Amino acid sequence: MPAQLVVDTTVMSYNKEGIGRYVASLLENFSLEVASKTLLVTLNEQVLPESILKKGFREKNIVVPGGRFVGLRTARAVVKVAREEDNALLLNTHSHLVAWLYTNTAWLVHDISPVVHPEFFGLQDNKAKGFAFNFLFGAAMHKARYILTTTKFVKDEIIAKYNVNSEKVWVIGAGMSDDIEINANEKKTLSKFTLEKYRLSENNYFLAIGTLSPRKNYSLLLKAYADYLVADESAAAKLVIVGKKGWLYDEIFETYNSLKSQLQDKVVFTEYVSDAELIVLLESCKAYVNPSLYEGLGLPLLAAVKAKKPMIVSNIPPFKELTSGLAEFFNPQSEAELVARLKTAPEKGKAPYTAAQAEAVLLQYSWPAVVSRLIDLLKLT
Repeated sequence: MPAQLVVDTTVMSYNKEGIGRYVASLLENFSLEVASKTLLVTLNEQVLPESILKKGFREKNIVVPGGRFVGLRTARAVVKVAREEDNALLLNTHSHLVAWLYTNTAWLVHDISPVVHPEFFGLQDNKAKGFAFNFLFGAAMHKARYILTTTKFVKDEIIAKYNVNSEKVWVIGAGMSDDIEINANEKKTLSKFTLEKYRLSENNYFLAIGTLSPRKNYSLLLKAYADYLVADESAAAKLVIVGKKGWLYDEIFETYNSLKSQLQDKVVFTEYVSDAELIVLLESCKAYVNPSLYEGLGLPLLAAVKAKKPMIVSNIPPFKELTSGLAEFFNPQSEAELVARLKTAPEKGKAPYTAAQAEAVLLQYSWPAVVSRLIDLLKLT
C-alpha cells in the first residue's frame, strides 16, 4: 500500500544539529499509527537513530554521489520516491528545490535568511547564483501546497515578501527535547569533568551557542567582551562559544586574533560538544548570550529558560516571541549596549524570573504539541 506521507530526512545525514535535530524530534513524536503510514527517505549511508526506527516507519534509501548540482540531484531523487508512492504528500524538511519540483509538498521553512540577508551566505558577491536562488525560492513559495514555519515572525515575513495566501502558511512551532537521563552521581562527575576540561568555574562564564557563521554576530560579541574585560580583568567571567565551524567564519577568528592579548585564556571555542556536556555548560554558566542578527527561531533560548539562566539576547522579533519578556535585550548593532548587559548580569547565574514564568514559556514549546498541529494540518489521523 502506498504511503500516506513521505518525509525527506536527508538533511539528517549531514546536519545532526539545527534542522537535523528538529526533524529527528518531529519523527520521534509521531504516533505508531501515523508512523505505519509514513515512508522516510534517507540518503546514501545515512542510519536513522533507534528512537526513530522503533516507531515502525518504512524506509527508502536513495544514493546520490557528490559533485556538481548535488542539491538538485538529491531533490529529484526525493521527489521520485514521492511520485512512486502515488504522488503522496511530501513533508519537505529543508529544500526549496524539492518544493519547486513537486507541488504536493508541505515545506518546512525555518527562515528566509538567504533572501533577506544574502551577505550571510556570500550570495551578494555572485549575482547569477543569487538571482537563480531567489527565483527558485520564490517560485517554490507559490508552488508548495503548504508552508510550515516555526514562528509567527517567519510566517509574517514570508507573506510580506512573497504575497502568498496566508491560509497556506502555518506556524507549527518547535519543542524542547527531554533532558538526557543522568543520575545524580554521574551528573556530578560529568559536571566536574566538563568544567575542568575547559578550565571553567561554576557561574563564572558567559555561554553562547551556535554554528560559527556571519549571522551569529560573534565578532561583535568578542569586541564587546573585550571591552567588558577592561572593567576588571582579574574578576571578569570567561566567554565560552559552543558551535562547529559553519561558513564565512574567518572574520570571527580575525577579530579574536586582533584582540588576542586581551582575550587569550578568557575565550573558549569548544566546537562540537555532546548533549550531556551542553546541559552541564548551560546549567553552570553565569548567563546565556545570543547576539544574532537574524534567526527564524532560536532553540538554545528555550534551553536557557529550561536551565533557568539569565539571558542576554539581541532584540530581534523571534527572540522576543520565544522568551515572552524573560530576557535582557540589546541592539545587535550596538557594542556598547551589549557591554552594559554583560556588566549587569546577575551574580551566581540566578535568573531574574520565577520557575512559574519559565514553565509558562516551556509549555508552549513541546514536541507532542508540534506533531499534533502538524498531523491535524496534514489530515493524517
